[in-house]
Amino acid sequence: MSDPILGVIFALIASTSWAVGAVFARAGMRQVGSLLGTLISLMAGFTVISAIALIIDFDAVFSLSSTTLLWLVLLGFIQFPVGRFLLYSGIRLAGVGPASTAGGSAPLFAAVIAIVFLGEQMTYPIAVGTVSVVGGLALVMSSAHAQSLSTTPSGPSSDAAETPQPHRSGGSLTTGILCALAGATAYGTAHNIARYMVTEAVSAPVAASYTLFSGMVILAAISLPRLGKLVETPRAAVLTMATSGVMSSLAILFMYTALSKAPVTLASPLVALNPLIAMVLAHFFLQRLERITTGMIIGALMVAIGVTFVIVGRPV
Repeated sequence: MSDPILGVIFALIASTSWAVGAVFARAGMRQVGSLLGTLISLMAGFTVISAIALIIDFDAVFSLSSTTLLWLVLLGFIQFPVGRFLLYSGIRLAGVGPASTAGGSAPLFAAVIAIVFLGEQMTYPIAVGTVSVVGGLALVMSSAHAQSLSTTPSGPSSDAAETPQPHRSGGSLTTGILCALAGATAYGTAHNIARYMVTEAVSAPVAASYTLFSGMVILAAISLPRLGKLVETPRAAVLTMATSGVMSSLAILFMYTALSKAPVTLASPLVALNPLIAMVLAHFFLQRLERITTGMIIGALMVAIGVTFVIVGRPV
């Protein structure tokens, strides 16, 4: 099997893994804040990924150059304390559908960063993709906002009382999606760094292990005043966030593996499908927390199509 085909397979697995992690994060953060929830997820994810790295590439784990280590620390900081915290905040405030859709636009931001800082040329596909992404996000926001306005804590029927829907203000929706967009920017930046690292410096498992570790240490330092609350956190919430962290961290490993086999232009659009998967999973497993509307689905499709146009339209 050729490397590009393997890259496609790993990118699709990464997309699914991220979607599952987002759904567990949404459920877990009903009882734990974004900062502490992110730390729990990183701790669980690092435990699993570091074990995989030690089994697959034991010698490389302990033989990194100082330059490689610094790059991995930077990658870990951008991707985890920044990217994952912002995405989890978006999920908590806006819900799985809107936040995952916004977060799925990371390849768009990767392309924009390349245009601004690397002097890449703007092309018609990039312009069309940008319009599609912006329109899709606007549709998702408006659909979610309309849903929040039409939902009340208790409805006129017994069914509504038995299946309450979340009531989100327009401010929390906007803030949540902005957080997810900021997280997407961080992930877009990280994709470019990760592509270089896994093709020129280190294997995907080792890169994932070190980035998770650096992210965990940095976030633990930031969270130090709140670590005492970890003991008070319900075990069910800790387990749910840990599961989210394992799935999201496996997605990082699969994404790094995809980037080591296939170019970003091939892997990123496939990973961007994770909002659609997350919406489907949320609809079936989080019906008491999430209600997926037609507008949100259309918006997510527009984002996915737009991201594909942007990535494919990048100058070679």
